[in-house]
Amino acid sequence: MESDYSDNRSSGSKSGSSSSIGSELDILKDNVSFFDLVSGLIDSIVSAGKVICMVGLIIGLLGCFFGFKLTKLFIGICGFFTGLSIGLIIAAVKSEAKFILIALVLAIVFVILSYKLYKLGVFMISFLNGGIVGFVIGYLIFKSVKPAIVAAVIIGLIAGIISVVFTKPTIIISTSVSFGEMSGTFLALLLSSSVLSYILPLAFIAAGIFVQIRSNGGFFDGTAQKIIDNASNNNLMQ
Repeated sequence: MESDYSDNRSSGSKSGSSSSIGSELDILKDNVSFFDLVSGLIDSIVSAGKVICMVGLIIGLLGCFFGFKLTKLFIGICGFFTGLSIGLIIAAVKSEAKFILIALVLAIVFVILSYKLYKLGVFMISFLNGGIVGFVIGYLIFKSVKPAIVAAVIIGLIAGIISVVFTKPTIIISTSVSFGEMSGTFLALLLSSSVLSYILPLAFIAAGIFVQIRSNGGFFDGTAQKIIDNASNNNLMQ
């Protein structure tokens, strides 16, 4: 009987140990499959990030070196999304599907207006950018929203007027700076270099300004050049 009891114990312990080993193997398999899933997800995110960086780099290079030539295209795109956004907001408020069609019509109308009213588009973009800068500066100085809004309007108007009078240099500088910074940042991300993230944007900005001035027949357009010439002539006469 003792031998039978010992045999039963040994067989029980073997079956118990085998079952525990089996469960540990199942857990290990589950962990392996989980880690494979996480690894695959990370690889997908990294691949998607590289694609985004490549697309951003291409757009940035186009804007940095051909910003003045592509201004009407950029203004048209901004007009399209502005009109589309207004229409979609109206559609969301009214909760009617027909307003989605109105949103598309508004987007097309804004594209046409932005393209035809070129100077107005330049003024609006400069006004918005100057307004943002003015609001930040005003809020930092006065620590209040109302004076910050006043500063935003004043600086926005100044930026808008300057951009209309000096359209060409304004566009060359703004596109070179914004898209040059974009190009340098995305290229640094592709190269995985934190040091280059400071150097490349500055290099692209300088190169963009230089290339755009050379490829567009100088820094000033006709209107701005006349103003400068008249001012210089008046100074000489005095």
